[in-house]
Amino acid sequence: MTQDANEVKAKRKKQWKTGSGDANTRSTRYNATNVNAAAAKGSEGVLLTCDRSKEKQSIRDALNLLNEAADRYFSTNTSSEDAITVPTMTSVKATLDAEIQELRSDAKKRVTGRFTPLNTGVKGVILLQCVDPGVSVETLILRFFQELEESKEIPSRFVNRLIPLKKIGHASIEEIQQTAKELIQKRGYHQAASPIEYCVEVKRRNCSNVKSIDVINACVKEMDQIHKVNLTKPSLVIMIEIFRTTFGMSLVTTYHQHKRYNVRSIIDPPDSSKPQESEEAQIGVQKDTAKIVTASADEQN
Repeated sequence: MTQDANEVKAKRKKQWKTGSGDANTRSTRYNATNVNAAAAKGSEGVLLTCDRSKEKQSIRDALNLLNEAADRYFSTNTSSEDAITVPTMTSVKATLDAEIQELRSDAKKRVTGRFTPLNTGVKGVILLQCVDPGVSVETLILRFFQELEESKEIPSRFVNRLIPLKKIGHASIEEIQQTAKELIQKRGYHQAASPIEYCVEVKRRNCSNVKSIDVINACVKEMDQIHKVNLTKPSLVIMIEIFRTTFGMSLVTTYHQHKRYNVRSIIDPPDSSKPQESEEAQIGVQKDTAKIVTASADEQN
């Protein structure tokens, strides 16, 4: 029975890696999807970054990592009745056969577990939309990086960053401010009894219709004036990722601790004696590291 169960698990993992048994499907399984990232509006997700020529391998690895982590941390909705039933050998074989057939069917339909890859329109950047409402992306990524800090190992040579996005929406100042208001109020930072130190981090990729300073000011307006800005060691980071006409936002407390959610920086820390080329420079991404500045300050493009 253990051997059969392991076989099913292996087949499930193989499905995410290669799709169905069709060679044609196998070659295109993880090419950029035709579905635009804008379709994820209102959802949670994970922004995956990688070298621009390694999207296919990175999506494969990220789906395996995230789905396996989600299985460890979140319920798979297995009923208690099923859990205490002692099946016969015949029913076990029938159940395993049925699950294998279901996995094959799912592979043909391009089922990718609890996440689905969406096209951001930016090379080396893929949005993995969370399609399971029972999964908290912020909690998932937090626990994933806690494990990574302990093990210093990851079964992937291609994944660079795994950035949690609590809410995804259309990249306009109005919607960004509304999302900031919603998340800030949910955490109680709009009327806090004690001050915290925070900063706003904005990164734009292939987007010219939204200015970073406008995004910063919109977010700052929603924070209680009791809070102070700290650009070096904030206890809270309001993180906004903008890619073309879509944005994602999270309020995180481990942004710097987890090296901006950069997998490579944790398992293989850079040599401080050597100048390091940024990941954004490597993949040709336009980057704005948002700073709280005066409204007359020049925009960094």
